[in-house]
Amino acid sequence: MSDARALVLSTGKPLFDAARAPFAAEFEYLDLHAGGAVGGGLTVPSFDHERETLDTVDRLMARRPFQHVLATSESNLAFAAFLRSRYGLPGLGFDAALTVTNKWRMKQWIKPSLPTARCWLSGDFAAAAPGDPSADVVVKPLSGSSSKGVRRIPAGQAQELAAAGDELFLVEEAVDADAELHVDGVVRDGELRAAFASAYDRPVLSAAGTTRASLHLPPEDPRRGPALQAAERAVAALGIADLVFHLELFQVGDRLLFNEIALRPAGGGVAESLRTFHGVDLWDEFVRIQLGKPPGAGLSDGSGRSGFSGVIGVAAPAPGSGRRVPADSELLAVPGIVRVSPGSSRAASEAGLGSSCAFSRLAFFSCPDEAAVHAALAGIGRLSGG
Repeated sequence: MSDARALVLSTGKPLFDAARAPFAAEFEYLDLHAGGAVGGGLTVPSFDHERETLDTVDRLMARRPFQHVLATSESNLAFAAFLRSRYGLPGLGFDAALTVTNKWRMKQWIKPSLPTARCWLSGDFAAAAPGDPSADVVVKPLSGSSSKGVRRIPAGQAQELAAAGDELFLVEEAVDADAELHVDGVVRDGELRAAFASAYDRPVLSAAGTTRASLHLPPEDPRRGPALQAAERAVAALGIADLVFHLELFQVGDRLLFNEIALRPAGGGVAESLRTFHGVDLWDEFVRIQLGKPPGAGLSDGSGRSGFSGVIGVAAPAPGSGRRVPADSELLAVPGIVRVSPGSSRAASEAGLGSSCAFSRLAFFSCPDEAAVHAALAGIGRLSGG
């Protein structure tokens, strides 16, 4: 067994576990679980800064010193960074992590580099005149992913929630976007080594709970260039030497507005789709960066593939909706669908939390044009019953 150890903030995520497996001969993994006992493993109340958790991790460091801390999801990325800062370990530190996990800090950081919607902390919004109380705003938890807890509501209602003072949250001007784009990529030694521009078939917040698609944009698509330029500006502003990122942008006319950025592989099948169609493994890079390993093979800029490829997430049926999850054979019979894989094992519970990635199945497509993608999406919708 190697003397090199890595503390893993385990969430049982199969894509992460598959990505770390090749390094098991070099590193002893110390898996830490949050919540109830998982297979008799080491557990803590939560991946947070509470005393019991820190005492447990301190004792582990005293008895079995580890040299790396591995985050496995957005939910524990900040705590992994906190532990690195606490013990002086290499990798993303806590203050840098706050810039990409705390949405208020994120908005302040990006303002000099990219345009973004105006926003307020809820306490400030409660004291401010909201203008037209019927105008929409978006309220968000300060941290989180997959649109969980995010709502678009009238400004007057948001001000009432803010005035109650029961919780601190972010309030943003609502953006009526023509489209929502995302860029996924890898930075190594401060250089943007891989970047792939994609478009959701609809803005994610309005599409939560439904079957939806992410389309990787081919080189000739006019949306691709501006999105990649925005990504270059965003990662340059971060100033972090090594990272995997998922950047979301709103397209409003001929302008791109920053929405959010996360330093982990995209969910909803996007990372798997990029591996399938472009040969880049974002989960492999995510693990490599945290273990201090060099880049893997296959990093590319995404400029070599024509046509539209991507993934359709088949939504988990809500109780009483009358919808169903089509069989794999049915999905593969839809023109353009080339592969099907399982979605989240917790899709039903995630749907109850309002997750935008509560997919029971993932259907990967390769189509000659965007119209064919929408035809495939409509075909799956008919199979699902809505």
